[in-house]
Amino acid sequence: MLPPGRAYVRLEESDESPFAKGFDQFLATELIRRGIFVSPDQGDEVIKVDVQVIRHRSGPPAAPYAFTLLGAFAGVSVFLAEAQPLTLAASAIPPVAAGAGAALDAKRNLLPPATSTEVIVSTALFEHGYQTGGKNDVFYIQTRNAREYESVIGKNISVVGN
Repeated sequence: MLPPGRAYVRLEESDESPFAKGFDQFLATELIRRGIFVSPDQGDEVIKVDVQVIRHRSGPPAAPYAFTLLGAFAGVSVFLAEAQPLTLAASAIPPVAAGAGAALDAKRNLLPPATSTEVIVSTALFEHGYQTGGKNDVFYIQTRNAREYESVIGKNISVVGN
């Protein structure tokens, strides 16, 4: 985003979250590697980084044995729909359908849970008070890791004891 020929930027601290601190350090290192001098309080251009944690409401969890029940129901339906005595192949339909459903349920249960939390990282470049560039990225994270991305500024902390 930086135009060629510019050599000094001011990198404003984004917030106090562990992720933001690390991101600021990586960004400063990369800018310096590219020949751009970085300062916390001087520079013609200003880079601001904002990190937001968004938590979405997720729906109710899926029924744990939905595919097993669907397979068993389909197999029994085929079994009962036959008006004449079943052949050996037709009599295998109910257990095969139930087994296929159970395999799908097992596979679904082995997958990591879907996340309902995302992190938005916005980087903006300002010159003389006007934004001249920017970039936004969205990352999906496990909900249990969200605290690593949230700002500690403005949080209430309870102290228990004497």
